[in-house]
Amino acid sequence: MSGANASMRRKNIFTDNIVAKVISLVLAVLVSLYVASQEDENREYEIPLRIMNVPQDLMIAAPTPKEVTVIVKGKKNKITMVNPKVLEANLDLTKSAEGKAMYKLTLNQEPQDIKWSLKPSVVEVVLERPATKMVRVAPVISGSPVPGYTAVSNAAEPALVEVTGPVSIVGDMDSVATETISLDKMKDTVVTETALVGRENVLLTVQKVRVRVFITADMGTNEFRDIIPAIDIGKRLTLANRNAIVVKRLVVQGPKDRLAELTAKQCVVSLNVKDVTKAGTFKANVDVLLPQGFELVLVEPASFELHVNAVVKK
Repeated sequence: MSGANASMRRKNIFTDNIVAKVISLVLAVLVSLYVASQEDENREYEIPLRIMNVPQDLMIAAPTPKEVTVIVKGKKNKITMVNPKVLEANLDLTKSAEGKAMYKLTLNQEPQDIKWSLKPSVVEVVLERPATKMVRVAPVISGSPVPGYTAVSNAAEPALVEVTGPVSIVGDMDSVATETISLDKMKDTVVTETALVGRENVLLTVQKVRVRVFITADMGTNEFRDIIPAIDIGKRLTLANRNAIVVKRLVVQGPKDRLAELTAKQCVVSLNVKDVTKAGTFKANVDVLLPQGFELVLVEPASFELHVNAVVKK
């Protein structure tokens, strides 16, 4: 029995006055939360910096921060009510003048019952008179075409753009770059519209340009020797020096990947004999017809003297 009584006493410890115990626990938690909410706390947020009221006849010449830090200090229950997304620091240049000066920053809205500060609290600003000039567009190219092809040149349209900015910046500008244009795996001329990459505090008259990158096959040459040209002077005439009419050298330029497959038979070589209508001595130029994509570099000799006889009828 004594063991049973002891068990009952232990059970009563947890079950007796259960309501009062729960209330006491809740009150203890609430007191703890209240005390914690009354403690001071510091928090830091990165907020944007907004520049206001720049004089119309001046421009900012030196970089300024895009963001600053706001430090808020106060009771925890007040701190948690601050919404950093609506905060921004203001840089007001209403009374500014040309040159370099320090300007104090302000907060667009001050949280109630909270101490706050900005870091930095002041910003150095350089103001200059604006200048305008025309500069060239400089396409930025990266990568390489497929093997056997080369980017030989590029051109932008428009080739020149107008820029306006602080005189110290614009005075040193001679070009404005484009976004990067990749030529990886390309083998045809690339035509694309791309944005210009402006400099801070510099205004552009246009934001995008059209860029053409010319890609051609890598070029090489091939040489053929001792080619007998075709000569068509009809059946009424005959050549007395036919055996002496041989093209000694023919040099052809074309894509390297196709040159190896080019044969002498594909190069149609003939003499221009349109003026040969009777017996006599004539000068005839060598004509060369090449497959598409190939160009004639040299033909030697470039002309022949023809000794033409009439066919004698028996």
